[in-house]
Amino acid sequence: ANGEGNGQPSLRRSMVPSEAIQSRTPAMKVALKQLGLAPGDSVLVVLHSIEAAEVETWCSACGAKAVYVDSSVVPSTDFIKDYVLSLKPKLVFYDTSLIPDFVKIEEGVSRGSADTASKITWIFAASTVPQKAWELDQTPKHIKHVCYFDWCQESSEKFDRMPSSKRTEELVFFENTPKQDENMIEALVNNVNQNVQSLSKLFTPAPGKPA
Repeated sequence: ANGEGNGQPSLRRSMVPSEAIQSRTPAMKVALKQLGLAPGDSVLVVLHSIEAAEVETWCSACGAKAVYVDSSVVPSTDFIKDYVLSLKPKLVFYDTSLIPDFVKIEEGVSRGSADTASKITWIFAASTVPQKAWELDQTPKHIKHVCYFDWCQESSEKFDRMPSSKRTEELVFFENTPKQDENMIEALVNNVNQNVQSLSKLFTPAPGKPA
């Protein structure tokens, strides 16, 4: 169930296949490195639980610290702005349904610290497909904003085309980071899936018109 209530087609997924997350980890480690992420860096995650599970898994594999903002409570613009200024993340992953005023946040961060703002790449996920031309104009287009879904797809395809020697060269960058606890990741993914299934039960089809 979409649960959006706005009649727009949803890009949200209903399950997190743990094997898919794990299989894409090498490709996404290289993609994160190419965005400037290094072991020890901080990443702010303001995504719905499914995408958050992916990002937290991949950041952990890179030895980076992913800080997750609970998506069940939509954070205020000022809260996110102040959090970014405090955390100084290398990357900010956000969903446009959770942070619709991303432009105001970015402007606020720039006013608070131009140095911090200049080092951040913002990766956005749109939960719904824009229906009108003007809505498309609201989508971030400058180089500091990257579309999450396009980024994942393009990064996987680029990794698949990469010669094995180049893959090894890229992944050596992270070889000294702590190994992931696969049991912990499996538990995280299972918990997310259970929550999604529980949520879907809240939405039932509308009754048909009486004959």
